[in-house]
Amino acid sequence: RDKLNKELEHRKDQYGETVYIPDDALLFEFKRRFVEYKRPWMPFENIDEIKSILVDNNAHYMMAGVMFGNVSAGDKTYDRLQGMLHAIADDPILRERVHYITDYDESLSLAMSVGSDISINVPEVGLEACGTSFMKDIANMTLLISTNDGGVADVEPPAVLTVEGDGYQEEITSLYSQMRAAAKIVRDDEKWTKEVARELTAYLPIICGARMIRDY
Repeated sequence: RDKLNKELEHRKDQYGETVYIPDDALLFEFKRRFVEYKRPWMPFENIDEIKSILVDNNAHYMMAGVMFGNVSAGDKTYDRLQGMLHAIADDPILRERVHYITDYDESLSLAMSVGSDISINVPEVGLEACGTSFMKDIANMTLLISTNDGGVADVEPPAVLTVEGDGYQEEITSLYSQMRAAAKIVRDDEKWTKEVARELTAYLPIICGARMIRDY
């Protein structure tokens, strides 16, 4: 958390302000390309529910990423992201607890991996080629909430908190359920240790650099 906050001293959020995450606060994060199939807006489909999760768990939610290609108003992804940011700005609780860091780069990505508690990865199943952000999260002992797609699906059954459902609305409900479950795990040292060990044991042999070089 110290590393993250030191990095944030030189960053601005969507309001042009610096951000500080308290040591005792739980931190959810989303750091991925902002493209349609990665669905960065999914946690904000039910404003009352995300507010409840953040308040009940003394939690913050941090987002960072870049849009793919030259997009502007009128593009579906751009407009959905703008709608999400407007909904956040219009609610005093979300405005205080949700932070979109605007200048995403490798240094911020590392700081978010080591300084966050729970990472959100919800690509539409069948569209993620592999994904590398989730690998960084697991390697840095961050709990991962994810749909079963891309590299996450290389382990069967997936050794993460899985988002699933028959249709988008059921996936949203599943996501909120897993966010609450993850918050309880993080607050319990024994449960956190078991969950992190489960992730590392399952995925380190797959995301290992030596394995990749051998295969290539």
